[in-house]
Amino acid sequence: MKLRGIIFLSFFIIGLFPLVSSISYNLPRVLATLEQALGETGIAEMQNRFQLLSHEIERGKERLRLLAMVPGVKELIVFEDDSRAIESNLARKSLEGMAKSWFDNERGVNSLVVIDASGNEQFYLKRSAHGQVLSVQGDDLVLRQDELFFKESFELKAGEIFVWSVQLVTDYIGDTHHHDIVVSMGVPVAGRDQKSRGLVLLTLDLHEFYPELQQYDLVLQDGTYLAVAGHIMDHEFDHGQGFVHGETGSAEASIYPELKQLFATGKPAIVTNPQGRKYAWMPLVKDAHEEHSVWVGQPIDHFAIDVLSRQLKQNTLVIACGFVLLVGIIAFFLARHADQLKQKLMGGFKCILKEQKKPLLGWQWPLELAELSNELDLLAETHIATNEARRVAEETLRREKEHALVTLRSIGDAVIVTDVKGEIRRMNTVAESLTGWGQDQALGKQLKEVFVIVDLDSGELANCPVQRVLQTGKIVGLSNHTLLIAKNGKEMQIADSAAPICDEDGEVLGVVLVFRDVTEDYKLQEQLEYELMVKQVFTDLARELICENLDIRLIADMVLEKAKFLTDSRDGYVAEIMPGRRNLVCYAKGNMLKADFRGGHGEMYDLLPDAAGKYPFLWGYSLNSKQDFFSNSPQDHPVPQTAKPDGVVVERFMAVNVLSGDDLVGQIALANSFHDYTDRDLTVIRRLADYFAQALNVLHSHRERDKLLADLRQSQKMEAIGTLAGGVAHDFNNMLTPILGHADLTLAHLPPDDNLCHNLNEIKKAAHRAKNLVQQILTFSRQKEHELVCVKLQPILKEGLKMLRSSLPSTIKINETIPAACSSVQADPTQIQQILVNLCTNAAHAMEPGGGTLGVELDEVDINQEDGLSVPDLRPGKYFRLVVSDTGCGMERVVLERIFEPYFTTKAQGKGTGIGLSLVHGIVKNHNGEIAVSSEPGKGSTFSVYLPLCCNNDDMVNSLLNDQLPRGKETILLVDDEPQVLEMLEELISFLGYEVVAVNDSVAAYALFCERPEKFDLVITDQTMPGMTGVDLAAKVMAARSDMPIILCTGFSEVVGEEQAKKLGIKEYVLKPVVIGDLARCVRRVLDNKK
Repeated sequence: MKLRGIIFLSFFIIGLFPLVSSISYNLPRVLATLEQALGETGIAEMQNRFQLLSHEIERGKERLRLLAMVPGVKELIVFEDDSRAIESNLARKSLEGMAKSWFDNERGVNSLVVIDASGNEQFYLKRSAHGQVLSVQGDDLVLRQDELFFKESFELKAGEIFVWSVQLVTDYIGDTHHHDIVVSMGVPVAGRDQKSRGLVLLTLDLHEFYPELQQYDLVLQDGTYLAVAGHIMDHEFDHGQGFVHGETGSAEASIYPELKQLFATGKPAIVTNPQGRKYAWMPLVKDAHEEHSVWVGQPIDHFAIDVLSRQLKQNTLVIACGFVLLVGIIAFFLARHADQLKQKLMGGFKCILKEQKKPLLGWQWPLELAELSNELDLLAETHIATNEARRVAEETLRREKEHALVTLRSIGDAVIVTDVKGEIRRMNTVAESLTGWGQDQALGKQLKEVFVIVDLDSGELANCPVQRVLQTGKIVGLSNHTLLIAKNGKEMQIADSAAPICDEDGEVLGVVLVFRDVTEDYKLQEQLEYELMVKQVFTDLARELICENLDIRLIADMVLEKAKFLTDSRDGYVAEIMPGRRNLVCYAKGNMLKADFRGGHGEMYDLLPDAAGKYPFLWGYSLNSKQDFFSNSPQDHPVPQTAKPDGVVVERFMAVNVLSGDDLVGQIALANSFHDYTDRDLTVIRRLADYFAQALNVLHSHRERDKLLADLRQSQKMEAIGTLAGGVAHDFNNMLTPILGHADLTLAHLPPDDNLCHNLNEIKKAAHRAKNLVQQILTFSRQKEHELVCVKLQPILKEGLKMLRSSLPSTIKINETIPAACSSVQADPTQIQQILVNLCTNAAHAMEPGGGTLGVELDEVDINQEDGLSVPDLRPGKYFRLVVSDTGCGMERVVLERIFEPYFTTKAQGKGTGIGLSLVHGIVKNHNGEIAVSSEPGKGSTFSVYLPLCCNNDDMVNSLLNDQLPRGKETILLVDDEPQVLEMLEELISFLGYEVVAVNDSVAAYALFCERPEKFDLVITDQTMPGMTGVDLAAKVMAARSDMPIILCTGFSEVVGEEQAKKLGIKEYVLKPVVIGDLARCVRRVLDNKK
């Protein structure tokens, strides 16, 4: 606490003490005096209240005394013989009349009794509970000589009034009750001899005189409570108890000794009950003998006392607060003045200490302060003169020392100074930071305790350079790769030198050691060397990447070699994920994953996913999660290291995914580095992965380019084949038309049992095969869409096998299992033969050169849900199953997964195009079927083709001869530029009964039609003709006659197809060669529709 606060509190407490003492001493006395005054005021108020009641009691006593002197009373109590009875009766009546008048005027008078000397009641007048005045006579008068008051009354003087009873009387009126305080008084009546000869008794009801009496406590002289305030009308109060506000006992008891003392004085007073409550007591009814006196009491009104007390306390508090405030203000100013004196004094001392000037306090009063001011002025002058010389000397020394310290601190290297004993005498902040020792800790310690260095190469403690300096007296330096170990264990590489400190005589006084932290320099140098090495690696790889002939295996070998070199790894592999199949093809590998290789092809090895598509083991974890990672404790990794115990134990492992954009295209995995893998290793391998991704992108680009070029060449071949096939088909169909036509005409003119019919039918079969061959050529060249119809497969397969027999080597045996009767399938017969030919041709190639067995089997199967699982896309139902098997070389799994890829082939150059199985797969899919294959190396292959069944219809092959061919008599204009075709068609149509006009020139035909257009009913024209095509001729004919029906008959046309022809208005589109039945029905249908 400051001096100002202490002074303030001191003055404040000193000023406040008298006030607190005065209040503590006088306030209780004032409150006691106030309480006494209020008590006396209460007694005075009680005396004023009960003055009327006391007056009524005294009036009652006075009237009682007067009644005792009435002659009629004496007549009632003093008579000697019966002769006086008449006088007694008269006296009784006279007294009764007078008493009733009194009763009527005074409601508080209850009864009046006259008793003679024998104790007999001679007169008894009383007030009933209803207020009526009744006279008791005759037998109702009782003898009362045995009562105590009667006996005691004769001891009193005549005319002396006494109170013989004060009672609480309860009157019951119906269901209600009424309490009255009744005072019974008596007076002896004197006879002629002036002695007491009788007694007059009077009872007064005090409640009638003073109804508020129930608000007070009434106590008899003996201390017995007659009534308690608030209970005087209550049945629960039992009068006669000694009762003081909840406490039981009489005034004689020790619980209320003050009340007994009060009754003894007979004067009003204030008494405190045992509960601490004050009561005002005063006598209400006095008895001369003090045996039946009644005292009335009332509690002092504490509310008034409390109000006055509270007001007194409040006023006292206000006065005290004002006094406290005054004392506080005075104490504040006194403390402030004392503080100002203190500040001046302290300012003087500061001036002396700062040697600025004399204090000049200027204190003149009181005398002590003036002397103190002078002494301080003298002290200041002496101190300033003494310190001036000291300041000059210190300034010189300070400058020299500061120069040395600044020089030491300005050195960027760490500096430690020792004496000739090798003990440290000084060190700068840099040395403190590097060694971890503060200067205060290191002073006096040997240098080798603070400066702990070891050789980085050997790991042994290095020699302290200070000893060598002290021995040689020359500057020495540390060798490279010196490691400093700080106090906290931190290690850092340092470069240092030590030099001797010599005096003017050349004597060595100590050694100064200068060193610096070169850890970052070494790290930077190492990082630069590492970056240079990495850049050299990528330069070498980039040189390979820009080569025209990209060899992915060579690049993979280089990537693996460089990755192992950069990470000090002993094992690893570089692999590509093949698009679409997700197998991991390793181009370069070590021994790490030897146990994980499931298949191989040439120098590449496949790492395959499981059935769920997940890759196993540590390398698979990276692929599945698509996250690069490394682990220096693979044994703790949840994924196992290898699948088999013959794999290399992996002590450390790193896997980095090769990404092309967001696509996972490969992986680089490394294992068993000579040091723990770090994030730096992961970063550089990611850079290698980016490089390998570029190499794969280039490889894919080359593959795509080669594929596009192959597709282009194939497309050009197919285009050439298509062009050739169109021309061949047109000419070939024109050749087949007269063959089939003349055969049909010849058969029509021969009897069915003629031997020539067989030969002609064979000619027709050969022609039909030639026709189907043309359709196959067109389909292969994509110039004719296939049509699906319900056909039976047996004749198609048998016909196809018959054709294959002539083309397959004799070393191949064909096992044919084709049932005679089967259901039909919805298929294109030509494409079914294509499936058979391609599968059998591939089987034959697989059995070269030694030959084998070719199996062809056809059966019906019912595929349920469980069977369909073996062929995933096959729906449950009934199918034809065509099985083609061989006993050839079989296929590996890698080849088996790619056999349906376009242009994929394992045959030598020039022996296969790679489109055969792809074409088969497409045909089967277009027929809503499925194809399955199973093969093992050395055990042959089996292809199963599933085609859904359709309704069981008859063959759609037209009969060779229809006896009921539709005929007619209409005129037909026939146009074709081929003479043989024109001649055959003219003969065929004429055979059907029609009149034919044949023209071999389209221009001439149009001119002929224009001459008489109404002559012709139908025009049949070829499409490809010189001068005017069939479509042009049809347009002109329909322009000349819009209702003229036209049939376009062509061998093949690239210009117009059936759909386009019908859009032009041509009614029918017929392909050559023409069969007589088809032509007859077509002609008749067109002519009938015209009608």
